[in-house]
Amino acid sequence: MKMLYKKLGNSKIKLSLIGLGAGVFNRNKDPSITLKKAKETIKFAVKNGINFIDMGKEYDEEFISRAMKDVRNKLYVITRSESKTAKEMERDIKDSIKKLKVKPVVYEVMIETVEDFENIVKNGVIDILEEAKLNGKINLIGIFSHKIEVLEKAIRTNRFNVISTLYNAVHRKAEKIFALKSKYKFGFIAAAPFATGILVDPKYDENVHVPGSEFMTPENALKFVLSCKYVDAVIIGMKKKEHIEEVTKIGSKKWKLKKSEKEKIARKFEKFLGFKFCRMCRYCEGCVQDVSVADLLKLLIIAERYKYLNFAKWQLSVFKDKIKNKNFENCEKICPYKLPISKMINKLNELT
Repeated sequence: MKMLYKKLGNSKIKLSLIGLGAGVFNRNKDPSITLKKAKETIKFAVKNGINFIDMGKEYDEEFISRAMKDVRNKLYVITRSESKTAKEMERDIKDSIKKLKVKPVVYEVMIETVEDFENIVKNGVIDILEEAKLNGKINLIGIFSHKIEVLEKAIRTNRFNVISTLYNAVHRKAEKIFALKSKYKFGFIAAAPFATGILVDPKYDENVHVPGSEFMTPENALKFVLSCKYVDAVIIGMKKKEHIEEVTKIGSKKWKLKKSEKEKIARKFEKFLGFKFCRMCRYCEGCVQDVSVADLLKLLIIAERYKYLNFAKWQLSVFKDKIKNKNFENCEKICPYKLPISKMINKLNELT
């Protein structure tokens, strides 16, 4: 079976349903990544029908550019900047093109608060993106945000061609903006279809099996997202060839699920993960200095639901000193799911 492709919004650009998330090649987070390994992964992805790669300036564009050198002419590139001023955005676009050695198909601005969005409008950041598009430096203008209220405001300006955010079976806030798609004709790219891993049994220990975990598969998670008519493409971070083969096989099928079937999938995921769990939406990112609260709560899922206690304990050892005497009250105020984060982190400490 061959990978399926879909037009990105109102443009003539056809993207593969599955795109490669280049965050997995971020050597700041994973120093074990080598240029050789990154090259092999990207070439294998292209061989399996993937035709776009998603990244950001914080991922080391120069390294990724070198890694995709042999297949650069077969890949659309999406990249993004967190620039807050026109001067910064102009600099970042120029720098990205120089490093990537290709015209980005989508250049996104990444914004996390309504206040910041209003400021970039005033500061001329979008004007610079529109100028770059007009001058043929980029194809489409995009925005990435974890916050739906930011994306709603952005869409209503009618200045963005592409909207990117998290969307999966347990984090469905993006559905709030789908009704705007027919009017504003934007392309929609879904990130984190596996909720950064919590929807798929990681199988860290072959001797551990929890009833219900057999449902936690890439196919069940992906078909929920791919069956949504508003989704044009999905970004997945993949380093292993077997993972690429598995998800591209799923992306080669036309998934048409009834609303009731999609709801059943969502309920099964939620039943396995429990009444209160972190959806990895990352609304709380930065609420505590030097600590990713979402990553901590992911360890709780691994320990409590999947029962991979040894793995969770090993991973938590990295955070132990960082979370001593930390106050998570601000995180609880920010959390859209009203999770008792302090109690959950205490539970993680008890379990591991």
